[in-house]
Amino acid sequence: MPSTFARRCGCALLLAAATGLVHADPEPAVNSLAFPLYAELSQSDGNLFFSPFSVATALAMTAEGARGETAQQMAKVLGIAARAKRDGDDAPYDFSSLHAGLGMLAERLAPKPTPAATLKRIATLRTQLERANAALGNATSFGKDHEELGEKAEELAAEINTLQKQVNPYEFRSANALWVEKTFALEQPWLDTIAQHYGSGSANAVDFGRDPEASRTRINAWVSERTHARIPDLLAPGTVDARTRLVLTNAVYFLGEWLEPFAKERTANEPFHLHDGATVATPLMHARQAEGVKYAAFNADGSPFATPAMIEAADWNSAANYPKGGFQVVELPYKGDALSMLVLLPASADGLPALEALLGDENLAQWTKALEAREVDVVLPKFKLESSFELSDALQKLGMTRAFVDTADPDGAQFDGISTGSDPTQRLYIGAVVHKAFVEVSEKGTEAAAATAVMMVAGAAMQTMIDFTPVFRADRAFVFLIRDNVSGTVLFLGRLQRPG
Repeated sequence: MPSTFARRCGCALLLAAATGLVHADPEPAVNSLAFPLYAELSQSDGNLFFSPFSVATALAMTAEGARGETAQQMAKVLGIAARAKRDGDDAPYDFSSLHAGLGMLAERLAPKPTPAATLKRIATLRTQLERANAALGNATSFGKDHEELGEKAEELAAEINTLQKQVNPYEFRSANALWVEKTFALEQPWLDTIAQHYGSGSANAVDFGRDPEASRTRINAWVSERTHARIPDLLAPGTVDARTRLVLTNAVYFLGEWLEPFAKERTANEPFHLHDGATVATPLMHARQAEGVKYAAFNADGSPFATPAMIEAADWNSAANYPKGGFQVVELPYKGDALSMLVLLPASADGLPALEALLGDENLAQWTKALEAREVDVVLPKFKLESSFELSDALQKLGMTRAFVDTADPDGAQFDGISTGSDPTQRLYIGAVVHKAFVEVSEKGTEAAAATAVMMVAGAAMQTMIDFTPVFRADRAFVFLIRDNVSGTVLFLGRLQRPG
């Protein structure tokens, strides 16, 4: 559960996020944050899941109002070089490319209605297929005409299947909102920028001062609605009180169907191997994936392993076809081909720490370049994860320290772009960064949601050569991520250590 922020003087900002190109690329802001933050959060044992995109969005909205050293530190954590538009600690910093990139990504991934022409074509094809099947069923002989009818039916079915993948391929939504104490004044230029790039509209006036609990309930209801009730209680009791002045929320929701679903009848309870040698019974999904699937294997140092394309028939299950002490990577696309899941699987049940030590933006880029389209036998657990974090400590360890310093301190946070004044009680610092995330992986596909909030509070048999089909059996701890195929932006990131 998210921890209650420290009770300090002055004002504090609460960031809350729930969990999802021109030159304004969001990738640096998201991926540069994703893996260092993962490294901090993974210090504790157990399953892990969060949305780097959601956290980066909430931080970016806040950074727009940062000044001086506070802005510099936030920019560094987000992996960008922010420069002041003019000299002076109170000068605004230029985060415009960051805002544009995040806004454009959210807009590009937003659900699009299926073209009417596509739906009409599918309906026409289905009618033609029904006629062809009826003719096949009524045929009294199996001559050339019957063969041609069969071929025609197969062609119609193939085109229908291709078009069906364009119908409601996935749902990805990113929503943002500002919640301000009704007696507290915010700077209009900051409000205008956030509304322009993040679609937040006007700030929502709430009564933190006299009724913080009702305000908390209202914010949670907004997040719950936008994550289809997967994040019903982003802000726990106590995270909002009478000194809260501003809450920035981002909610991300994703629902995607596999391009090639797993057959439910092949799912079976089988052993999942834990790092200590024990096993737990887990539903494992089985499928031979071919369309759009990519695969590669790597040695223990992260260098590519030469997976064979052809092998001797007798060597189909040889350990020599897989890296010793390394790991495998498979990319499973979702319908629509805009998003995919990458699963990184260590060779052994105790190999996750070594793999996590290699995780990073540059390494991931190299590994994804090495992926090749090929048929793969995939075995993947059917699982559901929920995670809750208070990210203040982790972000400070990454270098974003001044943003959390009470404004009563001479070296306090500098958020004069959001609210300014000589009275410390009217100036803001970050009191907490609350994040919750949810993911469910099944035969049909994946559902994921995340939310982040930033709060401001007062203060050799036959030697026949055959094609080699790699087996990717995720029956041990692994890392997984959901990413945008165009920009490479990591929308969700996590690990499964123990299904349950």
